[in-house]
Amino acid sequence: MKLTDIQDSLAKTPPGTLSLPPEVWATTWDERPTEPVVVGLRLLSEYDRREALKQARSNAAKSERPEESFDDAAVRLLVAVGICDPNDATATSSLFPYPHDQVFLLLTESGARYIFDAMQKLEVEISPRFLEADADDIVELVEMLASGGVEALDDQDRGAALRHLRYVFDILAEAQTDASSVA
Repeated sequence: MKLTDIQDSLAKTPPGTLSLPPEVWATTWDERPTEPVVVGLRLLSEYDRREALKQARSNAAKSERPEESFDDAAVRLLVAVGICDPNDATATSSLFPYPHDQVFLLLTESGARYIFDAMQKLEVEISPRFLEADADDIVELVEMLASGGVEALDDQDRGAALRHLRYVFDILAEAQTDASSVA
């Protein structure tokens, strides 16, 4: 057996994991977990993103409320591609052997959004695409926010910006809480 064969046979650890609370599951699913369950999180390729959004557009075109349908389908289909076995990024999660169908049946809308938000946070945390802000960037950001910069964005960009700002807020609030509990 060659070394490359051995390497290919080893599990590839996903870049992140997420504990899913019981509240993410649809109550119509008889076998829904009653305890937290861990899934792996993958970083998506541009191809995966394009294909998920193409499918979401197709789903929305058949809907009575296309805009709402597109948003929900896009989130769910991106989640379908982004979740995996917590120990192997190349394997599907045991809960989702058919993820592209099951994300519509097994997850609540807020449950799908919970996973999607975690995927976005993971990408910001580890992707080389996102650089760290320096002091000048922070000053400029505060000025943009104060002058209504977020309100000027289209709906999709506004949503992404607000989620990222909330993520920053949560990190800072947690650090402040930790610091005040030590003092």
